[in-house]
Amino acid sequence: MFNKAVPPILRSTPLVDAPGHNGITISPNMVDQIIVYHARSVPFFSPGDRLPYLSRLFWNADKMFMESPTLAINAVPDWPLFTSVYRNSASKWIVKSGDWKFSEQVGFEYHQLSISCKDQKTPSVISPNAPPLLDYIFELNYKNLEKSSGGVTIRAIDIDQFNYLDVTIQSSRRSLTINAMFQSERMPEQIVKLIKDNYNEVNLHRITIIKRSSHVTIKLDDIIHSQILLKHIPASPSSVSLIVRNTTAVFSGISITHFYEHDFNDKLDSFWMVKDGEWSVDRGTLYQNSLSGLILRGQPTYTYELTCDVHLLDAINATSTSGVVAAYNSIDAEVVFVGFQKSYWPSAQLVVTRSKDGNTVESYSVPLPRGFLYDQSHNIRVSKQRDLFTVYLDNYEMLSHRFESLSGESYSGLYTQGTKASFDNMRWKRLGVDGNLLLNGGFETQFEGNPQINGNPWLFEGSVKPNMCCAHTGLFRAVFTYGKGFISQKLTCLPVGTYVVVVYLSGSSNQKIDLSILADGQAVSQVDSMKTLTGETAWEKHSLEFNLVKDTCDIVVVLSADITTRKSIIAADDFYLWMV
Repeated sequence: MFNKAVPPILRSTPLVDAPGHNGITISPNMVDQIIVYHARSVPFFSPGDRLPYLSRLFWNADKMFMESPTLAINAVPDWPLFTSVYRNSASKWIVKSGDWKFSEQVGFEYHQLSISCKDQKTPSVISPNAPPLLDYIFELNYKNLEKSSGGVTIRAIDIDQFNYLDVTIQSSRRSLTINAMFQSERMPEQIVKLIKDNYNEVNLHRITIIKRSSHVTIKLDDIIHSQILLKHIPASPSSVSLIVRNTTAVFSGISITHFYEHDFNDKLDSFWMVKDGEWSVDRGTLYQNSLSGLILRGQPTYTYELTCDVHLLDAINATSTSGVVAAYNSIDAEVVFVGFQKSYWPSAQLVVTRSKDGNTVESYSVPLPRGFLYDQSHNIRVSKQRDLFTVYLDNYEMLSHRFESLSGESYSGLYTQGTKASFDNMRWKRLGVDGNLLLNGGFETQFEGNPQINGNPWLFEGSVKPNMCCAHTGLFRAVFTYGKGFISQKLTCLPVGTYVVVVYLSGSSNQKIDLSILADGQAVSQVDSMKTLTGETAWEKHSLEFNLVKDTCDIVVVLSADITTRKSIIAADDFYLWMV
């Protein structure tokens, strides 16, 4: 991709419905952006092997000698997997002025937020529909679609009309300007000139703003451009806003991460709900002093990420656990716990348990590595994307599982069972909008060596088999060989709407494969379900659009082929299901 001694920066996302990750690398010149498919860290083979593998950059591990979709000319970059996509915009955003549009296709094929503002005096303003926060990280991608004297402003601190902080990027001036207002008095402005070689106005750029008490850090494309101490702006909860003047811009990847460490400085505030146990705060650390406890935080929502450092103390037996509450539904008394047991290798394990009315409904466990230490803190992170839960321990992905009954709004929190524990560095990330990527990935079967974990919903019948496409990753593509074969996958409780199925296919010209949808056992009306390969490129993108008119509908996605030549094959990879 590029031959430099300096390694690239790999950025990946937890919101991926597959064992692997898609990501983006930034080359050493900090300008070129390179897509990497299925970048995955491989956990716990040995301490020296806990390294990320960029699997699709060394491709011929499967001995099929096909070009990677990454290198194919017609492969669309996987922007949706590390940007937010937009659905139900009216409930997720507050439009204060202007004509904001939620676009399906602008430049790349991904959903995004766009605005065209030609009035230099009256800006267009929009804010996420989220409660004010005290300490947080606000992140987003932005891009100017035209060169003009206008600019994009992120109101990073929006307390009221008399107290705010603005960060403005103007491509024409090649400048980043910071303006702060305190009690109607404008603070001295600070202008940071952007280095010409490091900034290209036609690229997508990442803005990160970190607010901690009176300290504000501003990053552009992961490079710190300013660190400010706001002595005059009050330490009050604030919102954020997007402002566009006299230009056309698009936004994506918007997220708000809430720091909870501040809440542990002296006491538990009114936002914490103690359901059980004796909880206390001492010098910024939260303690659970009884042997069992449950505490919840924040407002319920559909999609979030929770992370916390957990330290087990005074466990009474080998089954004592402590960790995070991945989801809590107060209506049905249903809860998902994620924690590790205080046991000894080889019995040590990470445990994920779903219970209802105090009774265990289902439980999954993952063995922990030899030498796992309990006399220190370990970081547990859980991302919830509707009903999909992905669990990480010390930044290593451990498992993914769907809990269909918890696809709605849920609380999150902390818990202990049979042990005392301490908690630090808790963060909770709420996406500014809900995502509409329903399914992504290759054609996995199940986690090797862990058949009890997340049995893959893809069913293989006949002449089609899962073929490992990359070493070390466990990622598969589906390969149809001589004879009849089909694969199918069932998805449940989909709402009314329009959907698009996308799959990449590879094979010789004039070969045919059928992509069809069954809804509640009946075929959905499709005009072009039979796909004919052209053979012009190594990988061809094929899609199928369909409508669901019944709410909470169950569908089955089916790929089938009848290959009559013994030496012929059809390979399918990179499957996606979108809600338009």
